[in-house]
Amino acid sequence: MFQVNNQKGFSGLNLMVGVFFLGLVVFLVMHTIKKQADSLNDLTAEAEIEVFLGDLKRQLSSAKNCNATLSKIQTNNGQITSMKFYKGDELIEQFALHTTIGASKTKILKYSTSIYNNFDEDIAELGMINLIIELQKDIESQSAAKVSRSIKLYIREREGRIEECAFGGLPKGETIQVQESFGTRLSSPFIGVNTSEMKTSLNIGGNLQLTPSDTSCSQENIGAIQFSSVRKQFEQCKRDLTWKRVHR
Repeated sequence: MFQVNNQKGFSGLNLMVGVFFLGLVVFLVMHTIKKQADSLNDLTAEAEIEVFLGDLKRQLSSAKNCNATLSKIQTNNGQITSMKFYKGDELIEQFALHTTIGASKTKILKYSTSIYNNFDEDIAELGMINLIIELQKDIESQSAAKVSRSIKLYIREREGRIEECAFGGLPKGETIQVQESFGTRLSSPFIGVNTSEMKTSLNIGGNLQLTPSDTSCSQENIGAIQFSSVRKQFEQCKRDLTWKRVHR
């Protein structure tokens, strides 16, 4: 009788141990699945943050947009509540604080400015700042949830506040559009025509006038055309690195 009771007790203990290990396995499986889902969410958040930063850089490359957002903001530790962009003539606000981006629901926590050390860069009268963006990803790991990204902006400042700014550089003049007696002159070395790959043609109705120039022909300007102030003729920089008359 004692042996039967002992066997019954042992069977109950086996059942309890079995249930414990089954629960442990279920817990480990669920934890692994949750961890993998969290890792996937983290990857999605990182990808969407990069898209978000790319969008900001494109918008801020327009001085008009950059100025709308950062004009009069302090160059160091300045606080911004949202990004302001022009859509045609309409000024709209996007990416405000505490809103989320993308399917990952990454939250925008803070925008601030920080002085950038530009001693090694030749940018004439321009200064630089970092636009710091603090974000929080919707993931379980608190150590990886909060991230910070920065965008380097070129600026002109006065008394510690931003007057003009743009991502990628500013034109040299206060304004690139200058009214002259003969028409409108564009005063900037940063004007392109749709592409940086030199595949766009320029069609001109009327006269094309080149300012007289006597620069050297080098590898950097092969194919360039100038009007020689010495020889009074149009010349092209050839592959042998000499200027030759365009039409003979």
